[in-house]
Amino acid sequence: GEPMDGQVWCAPDFDDPERRPPDLKTAPAYGQPVSLGNPVFVTSDGSRPEELARTLLPLGAAFRSAARRSVHGKPATIDDLAREGAPIAWISLALVDGMSMSWPGHGDFSEAYDARQRPWYTVAVDATGPVCGAPYVDSSGLGLLLPCSSPVRDPESAALLGVASVKLPFDGIIGDLLAWEGARSALLDGQGRVVVSSEDQGWRRGEKVLDNEALPLPAYPVASIVAAATGHRGEVVEDHGRLIVAHPLQTLGWTYVVEDVPLVAPEVTP
Repeated sequence: GEPMDGQVWCAPDFDDPERRPPDLKTAPAYGQPVSLGNPVFVTSDGSRPEELARTLLPLGAAFRSAARRSVHGKPATIDDLAREGAPIAWISLALVDGMSMSWPGHGDFSEAYDARQRPWYTVAVDATGPVCGAPYVDSSGLGLLLPCSSPVRDPESAALLGVASVKLPFDGIIGDLLAWEGARSALLDGQGRVVVSSEDQGWRRGEKVLDNEALPLPAYPVASIVAAATGHRGEVVEDHGRLIVAHPLQTLGWTYVVEDVPLVAPEVTP
């Protein structure tokens, strides 16, 4: 549905007890007060862009719907999102002039915050389509995030208008995709670098970092697996007594790797 009341809520409103959205409350999944019914608008100069923000406001409902539908099974309720979260934690749109909107709405933005400097924005500036970037530490405390972003361009001139992005917490990726009991698993990018590993569970959660830096990605230590990842093909190798299986994910151009593969695979929820 539409945002609760059609009102534009800017970042300072969320920090003011007398002006904040009525549905702002602490959500266990986020560890902080959020508004699941309203996005937050932020500007690099602290202004209130009422007219433009009101034009973009209906996107807030679309953002919320996307997060609800990212949950396995039937779409999650608002209470589900607050309590358990979703594979998509944050959704943002930032324009080249510095204004951004993010769902769910929240406050506690640093004065130095500029969406155009964030890793989720910069990764897509020169892209021609959707791209997943290197992980970075969430400035709101959810730990490591994987940004999947897309440039928004003028249909005639192809000039950049802004960047839209969904951010996936590592803990959700690990729980959904990398949960092999008795084995280690990882996702490699098209260069054979480790984007996320099952060993990253909970890493840096609770930190609020605004250094605008994506994390460096280490190369996977087995050369034949790196070759498989760069060639987008499957591979099964034995390395120092352990079995390693690499499976290409063609849509992303990434590779799913499982080490110490058990003889009986775990049950995976479709």
